[in-house]
Amino acid sequence: MIHINNLSEFLAQVILHEDSGTFHPQNKEYVCTSELVSTKGSVHGNRVRRLNLFNGVIRQLVDRNVTINKLFGDFAYAKELSTYEHDYHVRDFKESIIATEKN
Repeated sequence: MIHINNLSEFLAQVILHEDSGTFHPQNKEYVCTSELVSTKGSVHGNRVRRLNLFNGVIRQLVDRNVTINKLFGDFAYAKELSTYEHDYHVRDFKESIIATEKN
């Protein structure tokens, strides 16, 4: 995941330094979906409750079912792929959610 301000800064750095190649920019921190939903809820003053009732069943199905794996599995770029010599992270996770949701 990458916030638009971080992506914009990344593109500005690439253009400024005339870099070329394949890039995989992303925010500094990984974020799980439940954390994203909770943070968005708190920005709007809502409390989000998590149900752990089905976690055991889901964990067992993730490795056995492709569809369940896509829904609940862990797909992320390795942090090493996002390494770039110039820092482009102008907002952290919480700042990016607040900026996005307040507008």
